[in-house]
Amino acid sequence: MSQEMMHKLKQELNDEQLGHYAKLLYRSYNFNLTNKQIWDLIYSSFEGKFNHIFDCYSRKYVANEAANELIMTYVPAEKTIKYNFIKNFVDKEDEVTFFEMYTDSSRVDLCRVNGKSIAYEIKTEIDGLTKLPKQLNDYSKLFEYIYVITDEKHIKKVLDIVPFHCGVIKYRFLKGECIFSYKKAALKSPDICPEAQIRNLSSRDIELILKKQQINAIPSKKNERINLLLELYQSKKINSLFKWRLQSKYAQQWDFVKNHFQEIYPIDIQPFFHHPIDPDLTYCKPSFSDKVYI
Repeated sequence: MSQEMMHKLKQELNDEQLGHYAKLLYRSYNFNLTNKQIWDLIYSSFEGKFNHIFDCYSRKYVANEAANELIMTYVPAEKTIKYNFIKNFVDKEDEVTFFEMYTDSSRVDLCRVNGKSIAYEIKTEIDGLTKLPKQLNDYSKLFEYIYVITDEKHIKKVLDIVPFHCGVIKYRFLKGECIFSYKKAALKSPDICPEAQIRNLSSRDIELILKKQQINAIPSKKNERINLLLELYQSKKINSLFKWRLQSKYAQQWDFVKNHFQEIYPIDIQPFFHHPIDPDLTYCKPSFSDKVYI
């Protein structure tokens, strides 16, 4: 359906115009909207000018498919980059990927744990770089390897900004494919801070670490649990326990994404990670009695 619809749109619009409307759609698209609401959003994003095309599909097909095709083709936004990046290692065993972990006052876009801990910060063409030094400083206290994923617009400035141990990956789109190339390899962070690692875990996370280590007298307060871990173990051990907890914490959610990767539309990968529900229930087709109102 989506390819046929796209073909009809391309007969009336050029790529620049399609990109404009797709960006309007992206700004308001929400995984939690109903099928009717998403179709309404598609109609309104195109300013009601192409109802004769959308009317052919809106009562028969899932709106998420149409929205996904438009956004993935014409909007090089963070969700687009995330999907194209993680699909390269979604089949790998013994590793976990997770999204948007808070680190002190920053939030890392993408993380992987596979024996090593790796943080990825994505900077698209519409992102600014003002916060990047602070973000990389925060990530360097927690993760062993840090990469910035960015485009041609930012690549030179990013290479100037990043500390010596941070790596840089450039992305570009070629014939509909997102291609990644390593411009600077990451080195192991010299700034890993055991206290920062522990403080960025929840009290429950710390409790599970202590139980794993067979500590019986576990304090009830988070600060006391943090102090106990710092007293018991050196930085190397704490780093190992930090990675263990992240991998075990997100393993079930990542397994869900892996098992349903072909069923989930790319722009919805992250929402399905946070809310693992059957894609068939989310992407149920509308009944023919459904109507779309503009």
